[in-house]
Amino acid sequence: MARTSQTNGDLAVQAVGLTKVFSDFWMRAKAVAVDGIDFEIRQHEIFGLLGPNGSGKSTTIKMI
Repeated sequence: MARTSQTNGDLAVQAVGLTKVFSDFWMRAKAVAVDGIDFEIRQHEIFGLLGPNGSGKSTTIKMI
């Protein structure tokens, strides 16, 4: 991460190591959609999540 906070008092959302693996019908690992994302969103901050199709943007938002 480029910027780290000294205090967590102004954090609205913090994600550390966010991961999502979709499984098949028999619960075997099938596809890693999100792999170890770390980010912080501060209070009153405007946050955008950008990336190409299929990169896990919607999955990330649904997890938080």
